[in-house]
Amino acid sequence: MQWLSANSTSLILVANLGIIFIWLFYGYLLAWDFKRLRRPRLLITHSGQPGLDGYCTITNMGQASVYLSAVIAVVSVSGRTYLGEVTDYTHAEWSDNYDRQVTFQGPISPAQIYRLNTFRCLSEAVLGQAGAEFDHQELESIEVRIVATHGSDERSFGAYRRFTCDISSLIPASFQTRGLSRRWQQRTIHHWRQELEGQAIRSNEKSPA
Repeated sequence: MQWLSANSTSLILVANLGIIFIWLFYGYLLAWDFKRLRRPRLLITHSGQPGLDGYCTITNMGQASVYLSAVIAVVSVSGRTYLGEVTDYTHAEWSDNYDRQVTFQGPISPAQIYRLNTFRCLSEAVLGQAGAEFDHQELESIEVRIVATHGSDERSFGAYRRFTCDISSLIPASFQTRGLSRRWQQRTIHHWRQELEGQAIRSNEKSPA
């Protein structure tokens, strides 16, 4: 008892510091969980029929609307890689809002599914932009890349997923859609834009005057 009385001030200080540490820890967990819930998340999937005739669908798994800036498809055929923007290649039966059939750049509401088009149509569109012929037997893979903004945040984020072609089926190369939402990942998104711009310049140079 004498020891407790003699060290009561120090014990109270230690107890107060412990309580402060606990509150700071809980505050950190709440902030981390809030930030995690607010982080944009898109899901790129293959739906419908198997193989190239299946649809590429985009699902907004976040808690705020997502505005699509660009959808890019990267197609590998016989060891060569082609890429092109396919934002406007929507499917006529995707929605009852017929104003969105020709072009689409968002928004996608939370839990909403956006059906882009079949993987065959996307591949044909990319190869057509490059002036190459489409041969599904030579198709090796197709990667879908998305550049979008989230809610009121003007900073772009990205998402991508690659599918490998195996005769009559498309196999996802990863279990999940990979997201690019952190600041240091902006370089990858900027690189995507540069690749797309370079492809557009090369296509224009090949076009007859």
